[in-house]
Amino acid sequence: MITICVHTPAHASSSADLLQQVKKHSTHVKTMQTKFLQEKHVDFLDAPITTTGHMYFVKKENNSYSLLWEYDAPSASGIWFNNDVSWIWTQKRESLRQSKGYENTFVNTMMEQIIFWLHIDPQKIESLYQLELLGTHSIKLIPKRKEMFQSITVTFHTDLKGLETLVLEEKDNSTRLSFFETKYNTPMLRTFIDGTPLP
Repeated sequence: MITICVHTPAHASSSADLLQQVKKHSTHVKTMQTKFLQEKHVDFLDAPITTTGHMYFVKKENNSYSLLWEYDAPSASGIWFNNDVSWIWTQKRESLRQSKGYENTFVNTMMEQIIFWLHIDPQKIESLYQLELLGTHSIKLIPKRKEMFQSITVTFHTDLKGLETLVLEEKDNSTRLSFFETKYNTPMLRTFIDGTPLP
């Protein structure tokens, strides 16, 4: 008889417990690549505005990182975050240029949220948000201070290594990000502009 033991994360008993479990299980994630579906729901539209693309994330030494967010459809564009500096392009990467602070505030804020959850800091999260546990791997956050997003709902993959969905609620609309075909710590062949490897 062959016995196969599969380790699954314990069910979280509180919001703080879930955050600690996510931090524990994501500690050894050095690279991540995933596909995403972005659905923006606006009050005056019957159907959401949808876009698709890929995200690549590399965690480097000294708590630094690179994150590449590329839209594939309906049109090609991208944003690259290297620590606190962001770069953008449209149509092709050759048009890459440094982003000015006022450009695409929503996308920048959305990226900050994604990086926030890839670089999870439970103590900082609890200081900034009121937390509500929604399930074994889902949590809702209400900002303690005024922010662009009135609430944020985060659902982690069952292995607690990364995001499954991220819902950002604004006053009159919301954005839902769904991540799928996620791979961790896989070889990356292409490179960011700073030499960080990419698939």
